[in-house]
Amino acid sequence: MIKPITSFLRAIVITKKTISRNVTKSELEVLKMIVNGYSTNEIADLLFISEHTAITDRKRPIEKFKARNRAQMVKSACQVYAFD
Repeated sequence: MIKPITSFLRAIVITKKTISRNVTKSELEVLKMIVNGYSTNEIADLLFISEHTAITDRKRPIEKFKARNRAQMVKSACQVYAFD
């Protein structure tokens, strides 16, 4: 019975590492700002990027985390990353 639990825990660690490698630096910056409550427009202004780029950097992690919406993405991101 211990063996399946150990395999399950290893799978979680591998999944977290895989997810963290796939998120780009700019997507991670946008994720941090979303976690801290910034709107897409505020993110674009503060990072000196277009609103379209901010939207794209917000949407891609949703797909990468296999989340259904932004709230689920934030929850998954907080489990993988330590945000300020």
